Amino acid sequence: MSTRQSPVNRTLALSSDFTSASFTKGKPSSQDLTVCEVMIDNCRVHLTASPLCSREPPFVVPGGDTCALSPPLLKSVLQKAVRRRSPRSAVAAATELLLKDPAALLRRLPVIAVEDVGIVGGQFCFLVWAMVAWTKVGAEGMTKHLGGWERRVLEVVSAMAGTSVRCAKHREKGEGEGVGGEGEGEGGNLKDCVDSVVACVLIRRQYGGMKGDIAMMNKFASLEGLRRDDVRHSARLCDGVERRFGESVGGWGEGSEVVWRNASKMKLDEPIRMTRGNVCELGVDFHVSSIVEDVVAGGDEEIAKVKGWMWKFESGVNFKRIIDGGREGGEEEGKEEYERVWKGRMMKWRKAYLERRLR
Repeated sequence: MSTRQSPVNRTLALSSDFTSASFTKGKPSSQDLTVCEVMIDNCRVHLTASPLCSREPPFVVPGGDTCALSPPLLKSVLQKAVRRRSPRSAVAAATELLLKDPAALLRRLPVIAVEDVGIVGGQFCFLVWAMVAWTKVGAEGMTKHLGGWERRVLEVVSAMAGTSVRCAKHREKGEGEGVGGEGEGEGGNLKDCVDSVVACVLIRRQYGGMKGDIAMMNKFASLEGLRRDDVRHSARLCDGVERRFGESVGGWGEGSEVVWRNASKMKLDEPIRMTRGNVCELGVDFHVSSIVEDVVAGGDEEIAKVKGWMWKFESGVNFKRIIDGGREGGEEEGKEEYERVWKGRMMKWRKAYLERRLR
């Protein structure tokens, strides 16, 4: 007969300037404030914060008309703005999500960081800390323990969009959408984890999402551990960091922090509300692509082909350069026809969609 194992204790501790979080074994130290506890992967994870965190002045988002774009659409705009290296557009979309659905924003940001930046450091850990804390203590508890947390989240969004580099992709082709769960692959176990970044990826994995996203995080967690332990993987990133930023680093983790530090230059004195002038138009592609079905002279196969071109040649394009020696070469088949026949139409449909909803 099997015996049930007692949960182990782990602590996810927010730094005093709450720009990073560290994952350690054991219970919290007495000087830290315990914000909440959560059971994940047979671990009792204690989320703590320094008493200094609550002294940050509040970050007031001004009122006004509510943005007409829905939370799913705002998440799409946010992700496309990160890919296109447009910090103001990304921050505007994130600000509107803070007003409409903070939980959706905090759940989505770690996924965007893994998928579209692929180099994550302490600020990624902060995002996961904030996501878990929100689910347990909500707005009132977050403000009590973490004054001005909204500003920090938006500054990380700006860094994600602003960084000029990324790692080679780790999402497998053909991974579709589906119900949450652990997805394919192991990814590792939280109770055995010693690396803060990998631990936070595993924590986010347990909060579910699309099947492809969960599989991606499993793969990323495995790969991130390999990158940090394998000299060859670390060397590729270190070489790229030195070429791009002129700084010598001693390993993968240190290189990740350099990338984020060079991107984190936008200090927000006030939020940026979304307008017609700062929205990333590509974020509405999915919502206007249904028009293709009405104008394509062909069957389902032809419609799927045009929609695939839209993604391959516009929506899915990431402007960040790969820094770790990887290569991502895309097929060019269909590009000439898409640009000649469809690109102008898509631009017109996007503009019409947004002009009806934004000023």
